[in-house]
Amino acid sequence: MMRFGSQRQVSTLTAYKKKMATLTHFLFCLSLLLDSGFSSAQTPVTHKPGINAKSASSVTGPMTMSQAELQEVTIKAEHGDAAAANKLGYYYDVGQRDQSKSLHWFKISAQASDPIGQYSYGCVLLRNKTNESVIEALRWLELAQENGVSSAKYCIAEAMHWQLMRDKTLTKNQ
Repeated sequence: MMRFGSQRQVSTLTAYKKKMATLTHFLFCLSLLLDSGFSSAQTPVTHKPGINAKSASSVTGPMTMSQAELQEVTIKAEHGDAAAANKLGYYYDVGQRDQSKSLHWFKISAQASDPIGQYSYGCVLLRNKTNESVIEALRWLELAQENGVSSAKYCIAEAMHWQLMRDKTLTKNQ
């Protein structure tokens, strides 16, 4: 284990970890946009994800894990560790492309009141583009926004846009 000689080195390391968590979250959001049908014809939304200090630690999650690490994180998540559940959600969503498992773990994280888990669960629900999934996504995204995840507003806007377009289509077809 590395020892740090000064308070400045410790604060530099803390700032680095926060920046890495923000970058990881940005990449996760980008993957959600790409998976949800984001095309170059649309105007991209550029923003800096808002991760508060309380939830920043739950964003870390590699795209690959060793079998031993996967077992360890799974045991923690099964015992109610919201950060571990969020890490598994990220692992299955981005690393394994298994939406059903990612939904399962993000839901556990969201239900444990983890703001990033609430946000991630809402964003993944948005991909289904059914009325029920969008309504459920809005519920979790609004909760995430209330709990300090400022980037939730972009997914909320996407959900509301989807509902507006669906309503216009239904009205037009009647």
